[in-house]
Amino acid sequence: MLHLPSALVGSLTAGGGFLLIHRELSHRSRLSNKWVLREYAEAQWRDFRSDRSIEDSKKNFAVASAEYSLDSMDLASKWNKGLEALRGLLSSKR
Repeated sequence: MLHLPSALVGSLTAGGGFLLIHRELSHRSRLSNKWVLREYAEAQWRDFRSDRSIEDSKKNFAVASAEYSLDSMDLASKWNKGLEALRGLLSSKR
């Protein structure tokens, strides 16, 4: 009959040993603990950021801030109306 705790400990020891040996062997060839996909994504992000010019980003920011400023003014008026309604509701209950 199989002794389950012994099988579990043996499996964990063998798996842990394999992972340690694999890490040491792969470290010799790559000299980095980063995953290949993460390195690729970081390279793509650096390329993307270097391709964008400062003038384009400033222009886009100016257009976006103008659009959002109109929305924030509308939002502020709605917020104030809601607060007035809430204050009116609370004062009428007293």
